[in-house]
Amino acid sequence: MGEFVGIDPRGADPLIRQMETGKDILGRTRHGLETAIAEAGAAWTGTQGVSAMHRSWAFFNDTQRDLKWRMDTLKQMVPMAGDGLLSGALTFNSEAEAARQGKADAASITEALKQHEIESSPESWRKMTAATAATKQSLNDPAYAAALLSALGPDRFRALFMHWMKNKGPAMDKGVPPETLREGKEALGPLAEAYGNAERAGRLGKEWVRSSSRRPSPVC
Repeated sequence: MGEFVGIDPRGADPLIRQMETGKDILGRTRHGLETAIAEAGAAWTGTQGVSAMHRSWAFFNDTQRDLKWRMDTLKQMVPMAGDGLLSGALTFNSEAEAARQGKADAASITEALKQHEIESSPESWRKMTAATAATKQSLNDPAYAAALLSALGPDRFRALFMHWMKNKGPAMDKGVPPETLREGKEALGPLAEAYGNAERAGRLGKEWVRSSSRRPSPVC
């Protein structure tokens, strides 16, 4: 379990934008300054060269990324009501940790899917849904959700929903009965939630944008 965090969006959001502006200024300055220092050679009067500028850019980048990850996660966890303080206990200690776990859980789902495509049995499908259910406690973290989806890929994501539809047989042609829909939410709802969370946070890769019109409707 990660730390308990409280952040006021009224201060955090402007700070994120200010750090982006600072990175942009440093980025546009860097090439010209590096060239000037190289041309000056021994005549350069500065004491640190461009190393301080590089460290400043890296500090802005790392700090901005961490703050944005925390903000994105809290906004998923806490219903927005005005501009008050957002607080909650994060699942992970860092964005990198969240992404690693997302990739690991995607590997478990992928392995279960491969086995189900070989066996196509109720037991292999049960293992498949157990692998997706294991993601539920982490889905509020958009970095986790994005890493999970990135590792699965759109084709595998669609395949999971297609297998569910195939399992229900011809009855699906006449609509989805309430009980079947409830089963679908339990089995594949976490993947639909992962998609929604990653999309709201702007963390879906381009491959998902291109394939969104071809993916099956999520069970949600």
